[in-house]
Amino acid sequence: MRGGRVSSDARRLATAATADRGGDRASRSGRAGRAGSSVVSLESGQSTAAAIAACGAALPEVLTDPRQPRLLFQPIVDLTKGSVAGYEALARFDGPVDATPDKWFAAAARAGLGPALESRVVRAALAARESLPANCFLTVNVTPRALTSAPVMDEFLRGGELTGLFVELTEEQAITDPDAMRRDLARLRDRGAMIALDDAGSGYSGLQRLLALGPELMKLDRSLVNGIDEDEAKRACVEMLIVLARRLGAWLLAEGVEQPGELRELINLGVPLAQGYLLARPEPPWSSLGAQTTARIRVSARAAWSRGQIAALVEPVLLVPAEQADVIRASGYRSVTPNGPGEPQRLVVFLDEDGRPTSLAVRDDDTDHVREVELTLRLNITSPISDATPLCMARPAGQRFDPVLCTHDDGTVAGAVRIERIIDWLAER
Repeated sequence: MRGGRVSSDARRLATAATADRGGDRASRSGRAGRAGSSVVSLESGQSTAAAIAACGAALPEVLTDPRQPRLLFQPIVDLTKGSVAGYEALARFDGPVDATPDKWFAAAARAGLGPALESRVVRAALAARESLPANCFLTVNVTPRALTSAPVMDEFLRGGELTGLFVELTEEQAITDPDAMRRDLARLRDRGAMIALDDAGSGYSGLQRLLALGPELMKLDRSLVNGIDEDEAKRACVEMLIVLARRLGAWLLAEGVEQPGELRELINLGVPLAQGYLLARPEPPWSSLGAQTTARIRVSARAAWSRGQIAALVEPVLLVPAEQADVIRASGYRSVTPNGPGEPQRLVVFLDEDGRPTSLAVRDDDTDHVREVELTLRLNITSPISDATPLCMARPAGQRFDPVLCTHDDGTVAGAVRIERIIDWLAER
């Protein structure tokens, strides 16, 4: 940020923060900081509001310091290979108040200086790409409100080609102008950037944002990662998000991984990317994984591969009894509701008079065309996925890529698996 602009911002912030200064200073204790300055340490009992107010009072000094904020970079790990796939740029403040970054950004947003502060982070992150290790991407956090502001967008546009950069929209703020957001995201994508969305699975509003923005990277909400190895409900939620990510063509990243059991469960579920203190801490660029961490990931990945079962890829089907077959076909393979034809079905299994499956209809996602095929292969849901491919390819040439019917131990239909999903699963490993 240029000197004159910083000075103007600092003066405006100092005026805005004056009302918050009086009582807060008495409750802070000082400690030594960088040479020539002191850092105020907030007492643990202070409220979030008091911490934000303290940061607001100190922001004029921060905005006149070209070294603030500095960046650390936390590795993002490929859980199939045990290697670093990318890094997340994280802002850190060196004073004059000892507070977490979220308090500083909240204080800046309160004073109307969020874009001014976030543009500094974007500028530093873009500059850091010059030394980014080969075959690694970089993510940088931006609030929705700041992204559509001139200071932040100008930094991105001055950054030239943005291939290999993920712009991560944080969850702290609601999207107040969806049209402006979509326009600016399109401008970034035109330059090669991709979009990441924080806290996937955090609630209905989070799913709305997910579907509206179509990100290329989905970051699992930390509440789903914490203790996932001991919580069946969390595992089920993550499994659903894995399916959603595949449908959207997005990567899924689990953040906040801190326990070995969490890491093993995420690998077992097939989550491709992760970050957290268990794997690597934020450091100056560019840290790598320790040998022990790499070995732990690769051992778990090999074990998960050996346990891979077709049940992980099963999709639900519409079961159609013999007496309803003609109605379903005439409706264009839609479900039947009391008010008439319902939603188009992606997979339909037709049953005979004795309830045995006889044929299967599959809808093409791109053309919406439906083809009905004979059932040429049935697999138990516990069958290894790696065994499915040779069985599929052993079928006659015209039937090799037909869906596979999956059954439970008692022979009842569990669902179906399309060959594309088997190929995708194998490719990811």
